[in-house]
Amino acid sequence: MRDSGAAATGEGRGELDLRRVRERVLAKGFTVQQLEACLDEYSSLDIWQTASEGTRLVFIEAGDDDADMDDEYS
Repeated sequence: MRDSGAAATGEGRGELDLRRVRERVLAKGFTVQQLEACLDEYSSLDIWQTASEGTRLVFIEAGDDDADMDDEYS
């Protein structure tokens, strides 16, 4: 959904409208419980986080600063 823009908010490529995500996931046959478990799991792995009182799903992207830190410790 991120790459296709299917649930994009218009705010940026790394941000999805959680209502649209929920609609599409449920339409594919997944349950609300499965969606919530996925949201929690990926949040704990720092893949994404929810924002705007739970209405947006924002992907966490590593910046150039992270790559510089890796070089320092290699």
